[in-house]
Amino acid sequence: MPFSDDDLEAFYREIEQRTDERRSGRPVRPEPSKSQDINGRQPESSSFTDAELENFYRAIEARTAATPARKRRRAGVSKAAPPRSCPTPDKVAFASDVLARESIVAVRRHTGSGPTLRCYRCVCGAWHITSKLRP
Repeated sequence: MPFSDDDLEAFYREIEQRTDERRSGRPVRPEPSKSQDINGRQPESSSFTDAELENFYRAIEARTAATPARKRRRAGVSKAAPPRSCPTPDKVAFASDVLARESIVAVRRHTGSGPTLRCYRCVCGAWHITSKLRP
């Protein structure tokens, strides 16, 4: 953060002073101790010129403009289409292709040679094993 809390506090105090000079009688927050601030450091001079205030505001506006706008999503609304029902519910459903391939290796190790097996992603979102050739 380019501006510290001390900078902002000094900025607001300067604004209050300038405002109070124009409108007397308005209540003002009490000044902190001149010898030390809240963090125990020596306070710096807090006299801002109009040009410095203008630069301060422009810097804040530039940082705000540079921040990418966040897209708001309505709660409970998902862009993903709901999963479709599986056309082959009797097949084992694997969560990933890696798990399906590991199962093919395990089947090969257990049964030996046989039909060529492969895995594919189903419309239901799961991975299945088949011996059919690719369409």
